[in-house]
Amino acid sequence: MFPVQPASAAVSCSSIKTQIRQIEKKISAELRYFEYTAVVGVDEYDKKIVKIDNYLRLKAFSQKTWLNDIWKKGINNSKCFTASQKITLRDPAFKSYKTYVKWEVVPIGFEDDDQCILLEFPEAYRSIFDY
Repeated sequence: MFPVQPASAAVSCSSIKTQIRQIEKKISAELRYFEYTAVVGVDEYDKKIVKIDNYLRLKAFSQKTWLNDIWKKGINNSKCFTASQKITLRDPAFKSYKTYVKWEVVPIGFEDDDQCILLEFPEAYRSIFDY
């Protein structure tokens, strides 16, 4: 005889997965914006060049709690995740924005306001459900 899982538990995991997918859509949209839409060029090291106007958006993105929210939902609802997903959630790199996008502000001319942002995308963001 198999143990009976209450319907509320199944709904709970479904709800958690839906919430995480909504957060992941926001993360992916922001990363796509910086990787494709905001780019004005590429330097000799294949770093993407982005106008300095995007600095505030990039900074705001890095301060969002989205990755931490996914981590928290995963850790607090571990029954909803596979062993490999749990291992990924415990990796500190998973919830660090620097894992997915790194940037530096650099001068491009002699004037103080002649600056741009160089972006690197060391690792593509993967959904927690891909692990």
